[in-house]
Amino acid sequence: MRELFKNCVALKEENGWYLPTRFTEKQISQYKKNEFINIRSLAPSGVHLAFTSEAKSVEIEYSIGVKARDWACFDVLVDGFLFDSKILDSDKGIVTLNLSGDDNARTEIYLPHLVEIKIKAPVSDAPLLPIKEKRDFYLALGDSITQGMVAVHPSFAYPISLARHFNYDLLNCGVGSICFNKDELDFCGREPKLITLALGCNDWSKVPITDIEKIVCEYVDKLVSLYECRNIYAILPIWRSDETSVTLDSTFREFREEIKKAYLKYDFIKIVDGYKLVPHDKKFFNDPREEQCHPNEMGFLYYAERLIKNVK
Repeated sequence: MRELFKNCVALKEENGWYLPTRFTEKQISQYKKNEFINIRSLAPSGVHLAFTSEAKSVEIEYSIGVKARDWACFDVLVDGFLFDSKILDSDKGIVTLNLSGDDNARTEIYLPHLVEIKIKAPVSDAPLLPIKEKRDFYLALGDSITQGMVAVHPSFAYPISLARHFNYDLLNCGVGSICFNKDELDFCGREPKLITLALGCNDWSKVPITDIEKIVCEYVDKLVSLYECRNIYAILPIWRSDETSVTLDSTFREFREEIKKAYLKYDFIKIVDGYKLVPHDKKFFNDPREEQCHPNEMGFLYYAERLIKNVK
């Protein structure tokens, strides 16, 4: 069972239940300082089961803990194609997922990405065979948008699309509401071939514009002290509908420029203009409030497509 899990740092097992985590003990202790952030860090964004099988269906018993959003969804991808998807209607139960039965295809079952969840070993009509492979590793750092908010489908988060396109393993370290905080960085146990960094949205309402350049540089300095990788793509915050409002002492556009100034100090960082990723239209977003900043599935499709072109 353990060999089926991909894209997590650790996997806890107790009484037949498996609980994946994306973070080291040091990072977990940091996130526990803020209950709001801690809830989001417990969700297994990007974590999935990967296998080949002749099975036509699989049953997974699950139990949901704390929630960042009120929905939870399993996605089944077969060679990257969304083959089945089930939105859960209860916090505990058994979900039945359809599989292709093609044992030559790579099947991935993505766990819900906005709730804490534990599962038991899948029950299927044929063995689920773990995929033994050696792939390069992609580390995605960011806030709620990197985590996949507020898409319903977990497989639509942009880091998953990027990893799938380049055939990379992934660790999605996106956590809703986090800022540039170097103390939340830690070595995950594996050296990445690619790093994307997408922070700054939450800093806008918490950090004076005169301080953000220094804070970003401290974050980058800590990051490069942990990892040898210099293939880093820094994504400036994407468009939001309240971009012209003033929070603390600046507009969102002004704040983005200060973040860019910090990135320009590093010749190995490739800067991606987030304003060119998702269309500046509310229909590509899905927030419950008037101000829109989190993409929906359609917004994430644009985000991933444009980002892949930048990384190429």
